[in-house]
This record gives sequence, C-alpha cells and structure tokens, in this order.
Amino acid sequence: MSGHLNCFPGAGSRFVYEALEARGIVDLIREIEPKATRLPNIGCNFNLPGSVKQHYHADRDFTKAFMIANVAVVDTVVENGAIELIAGTHRKFYKYWRFALERPYRNSIRMPMKQGDIMVRTSNVWHRGMPNKTAVARPMIALTWEDGGSTHDDPFAVEDGKITFRPNWFRPTRLGRIRERVFVSVPASYSAYRIVSSLVGNKGY
Repeated sequence: MSGHLNCFPGAGSRFVYEALEARGIVDLIREIEPKATRLPNIGCNFNLPGSVKQHYHADRDFTKAFMIANVAVVDTVVENGAIELIAGTHRKFYKYWRFALERPYRNSIRMPMKQGDIMVRTSNVWHRGMPNKTAVARPMIALTWEDGGSTHDDPFAVEDGKITFRPNWFRPTRLGRIRERVFVSVPASYSAYRIVSSLVGNKGY
C-alpha cells in the first residue's frame, strides 16, 4: 500500500560490487569506516509506481552506525522518487520528539542520480523515500556494512541467489496491514505515535 519494498537483487548483481571495488569505492568506504572489513550485505530499495512519502528516519541506532553505498540502477529523478536527505543529521543523536521540535528537515535536499551513480553515506543520515509518480518501478541497490559487513561467505548466494522481495516498514500480518493502511490514510497519526514512543524510550529513528 505504501509502495516501498526491500529486495535482495540476486546473484546477478555481483558485478555492481566488483565495479565499486575496481573503482576504489570500497577502499574509500573502509578508509572512512575501518570496521567495514567484510563483504557487504546486498539489498535494493524497490519504489513502486504510486508510492507515498515515507516518514523521515535513520537506518539504525545512532551509536551503531554503518556505511552504505547506494547505486542508481536507472536514472533517478524527482518524478520517480529520488531520495530526500537531511544535511548534517548524521552528526547528532535525535529522539523523534526532538527531531520534530527542531525541524532539521528544513535543510532537506533531493538527490537525483544518473544510472550508475554512487552515493556513499552513513546510516545516521536522516532521509525518506519519496513518491514515484511514473508508471515504472524504480530500483536502487544498497550495499551495507552493518557490524562490519555480511556474515555470509558469499552474500550474493543467499536466497539461492534468486531475486527476493521483502517487506519494508510494515510486516505482512493483519496488524502490519492495519498499521500500513493507517499510515497511508492518515500519515500524521504515525508521526504522533513516534513522538509519544520517543518520550519513553531511546529509539532515535
């Protein structure tokens, strides 16, 4: 319903990592984050036609940051859902109530990318997926180094190397579908939920 899926892009995406390695991008990532010692986890954001705006979020707890290389599979522009990033948010821990109060999203930027462009970032950068207003799905590869990288000897061989789609934010359960429907219909309700949750816990994203 929200239009954003996670995806394992299959063994056929191995060439993407090999190209990044050959061009020195992997060495750059390891220079920025020496803990990124293993092969990355392999993922893909699959933005379907008719998707809605996600809520702003970071990808993990602030103290457990990891490196991400996003690779444009196709030309990615505002019309098909170019990612929106908030400059500078990787430098500060935000509980969601503080994020809502201080409104750093006033410094948000869209990030169009040509096919083959690479965006290197940390998981602490707050961002959100944006609506795909075209009739064609928009994939974007994500190589990620959580806790140093993949625990698999060959991360391209998981799922028997087959393309596999997975939920994004909402689980495919009865409760998950209800939450997703409410989010799509009344997005302010999810913001309110996150504000209240952040008052009693340390989850910052």
